[in-house]
Amino acid sequence: MIHHSNTICDDCGERHTPGNSAECIEDLQKQIIRNKDEIAALKDENTALTVALTEQRRRMGAEYDNLDEKLKNVQSIAAREIQKYRIVMEKIKEEHDTYQRANWDYIMPLVEEALKAATDES
Repeated sequence: MIHHSNTICDDCGERHTPGNSAECIEDLQKQIIRNKDEIAALKDENTALTVALTEQRRRMGAEYDNLDEKLKNVQSIAAREIQKYRIVMEKIKEEHDTYQRANWDYIMPLVEEALKAATDES
């Protein structure tokens, strides 16, 4: 039985009877086993995290590609709508110009007639 008053070994860092190399070796072997188990657990955790990160990157890449495709579709739709708007605006301008010309063609003879009548009276 190891007593609490035993000193800490300079070689293994455990409490055991001073100068007992067999006990020191046993403690060091236990530490090696604990360290190997801890290293194995950390390697497993690292592998799991690497797999998760790779999967996340794959999903994000697919999501990015999907969003990029949607953006291209929206840009294409917007370009078509802008073109439609330009065509409609051109038609409106043409109709406006035609309307203005028609008004001018209708009003000018009346103005000329009124001017002629006004000059005839003077």
